[in-house]
Amino acid sequence: MKAPILSLSLAALCLLLGTLGMALGSDGFSWPEGILLSYRLCRVLAGFLGGAALAFSGSLFQNLFRNPLADAYLLGVSQGAALGAAACLLWGGALLAPWLPLGAFLGGFSALLLTLALAGGRNDSPEPLLLNGIVAGALLSGLLLCLLSRATSDQLAGVTWWMLGDLQAVPPVALSILGVALGLALLLAAYWSREINALALGDDWALSLGVRPLPIRLALLGCGALLVALCVSSMGIISFVGLLVPQTLRRMLGGDFHRLLLPTALGGGAFLQLCDLLAKGLDPVRPLPVGVLTALAGGIFLLVALHGRRCP
Repeated sequence: MKAPILSLSLAALCLLLGTLGMALGSDGFSWPEGILLSYRLCRVLAGFLGGAALAFSGSLFQNLFRNPLADAYLLGVSQGAALGAAACLLWGGALLAPWLPLGAFLGGFSALLLTLALAGGRNDSPEPLLLNGIVAGALLSGLLLCLLSRATSDQLAGVTWWMLGDLQAVPPVALSILGVALGLALLLAAYWSREINALALGDDWALSLGVRPLPIRLALLGCGALLVALCVSSMGIISFVGLLVPQTLRRMLGGDFHRLLLPTALGGGAFLQLCDLLAKGLDPVRPLPVGVLTALAGGIFLLVALHGRRCP
């Protein structure tokens, strides 16, 4: 009984933080030193909500694909979302700027479908899905570079810095949308947690337990792609959070999705906050983009994981 209550509490917290993000962007925010305080709170909220959303989406992908290395970046979702968002920024200008999250979502979900199509529906082992995800990510990154080659120097500087992944300029409205979306996704995942555990055993087992795999998988994949798209459209590409946090907690707590739901979201928020603090501590004058540190951490994690698999 404690697990559903904790999941509902976390969803309520995300909704509350989303409301706070809207309040930070309102004209009525007039605390002492309001501008500085608003900036700091926005950065803290961005780190927590962004990390929680990326870790939660990574955990969803790993369970739905029965693949321990599934991640938004390795599946090409982040690159697709970046391509969709960059297209809105560079082609649409001020006209399409409000539709940036929608463009990122369409790009991310299309990238996910492309990866599945290239893999031929083979999601029962890590190699086919991940290799085709890397191929899809490379194709989409090439298209993104082609798009950037047509940009002006001012547009190129802004988009390039945004692609590195950073928390210092996240709009409060984007935080409110991300908080609400994350809260609703957590509620849906808590409601379907037993079905997600059944899908992790395979479609045949899920059918024998009375679970319809296709509609549940599509709905949850849409939730994961939406969360990644919202993060990419407001913070840029922050890679490997959805791989590092769920995998670490899975080794500590086991594979029960419902049991991992709360620790994964909280752990993702704490991890991204820690990376942001480290980025600011290394160079207070010109802090590193947080996406650089998460990419380095993810590369080290993959190196250790692959080396561990080869060792007897």
